[in-house]
Amino acid sequence: MSVHDNGGCTGAPVVGGTAFELATVGLTVTVADNTQTSFSATATDGAGNTSACSASIGYTEDSTTPAPPPTPAPETPAADTTPPETEITKAPPRKTTKKTASFQFVSEPGATYECKLDDEAFAPCTSPTTYKVKKGTHSFEVRARDAAGNVDPTPATQDWSVKSRGKKSK
Repeated sequence: MSVHDNGGCTGAPVVGGTAFELATVGLTVTVADNTQTSFSATATDGAGNTSACSASIGYTEDSTTPAPPPTPAPETPAADTTPPETEITKAPPRKTTKKTASFQFVSEPGATYECKLDDEAFAPCTSPTTYKVKKGTHSFEVRARDAAGNVDPTPATQDWSVKSRGKKSK
């Protein structure tokens, strides 16, 4: 077998070999970098009869180094839309004679708090917090705001009553 380049079976072949060589090792042809060429072949049998030139097969040698794949964009974390939960961990008893009330409360790390006593508006506060109160029924509420700005929609609540001290008998 004889292999010719540039689409014709004229001139000196670029490579040749026997059917046995083709079956065991194949043929190697050197082609210049970044070029296009075509190959055609003829075959000669044992009696010396040569076949007609085969149809051309095109080949492109592309030696350009491929570009690396694009770096994926870092994943954007999902926005925090979950409101925090607020829990009162220390409060006065439901019935007391003390006119000071101290509260401790917790939520997720980094949260800030707003407290409300009775009919007052929510205002910034920290844990623990203490109030001076008069006799009567009182209500304390606290709500957390997380670092994403989400506010606890269900503030923690504690109700209690301050009663007068009983009279001492003589």
